[in-house]
Amino acid sequence: MIRLLWFDMGWLLVLLLGFVLLRRELAILALRFELYPGAVPDGLDIGFVAPRSTGTSDTRLFLFVFGDCGVCHELVRQLVKFDNPRVLTVIAQDGTIPDGAISLVSQLPQEVEAYSGTRAEDVANAFWVHSGPFAIAVRNRVVVAKGYLRNLEDVKRFGMAVPKGA
Repeated sequence: MIRLLWFDMGWLLVLLLGFVLLRRELAILALRFELYPGAVPDGLDIGFVAPRSTGTSDTRLFLFVFGDCGVCHELVRQLVKFDNPRVLTVIAQDGTIPDGAISLVSQLPQEVEAYSGTRAEDVANAFWVHSGPFAIAVRNRVVVAKGYLRNLEDVKRFGMAVPKGA
């Protein structure tokens, strides 16, 4: 009888320890979501060094767009109103529409650096970007901001992370 009591108390202790550990892990997750709401799974994490092979400057705003994305097409049309187009690098990929990237690149202002084809795929893979429209701001070769885009205002918000004299 006493053995059974000790056995039961041992199991209760194991269950209590499991409950405490589970509660701790859930609290850590909750804190993480409070500190980083709407975390973005795509792209290099903020603070990572940008790949050297991805641009001509140490300070750029990379925009990742796709030819089969209606929001991407609208965003590209609005880029003529962007204040500092010389800091932009647009990475245009086809998506599911053949030659959709060429359509996007042809709508860009001349000051905007643009990649399409295999070069665009290489840059997107180097930045770990697989969806769009998406922006990554790089200053002094370090990722300082990243996120999904909905309109030109979002591009301007990310553009503030890149100084005008870049």
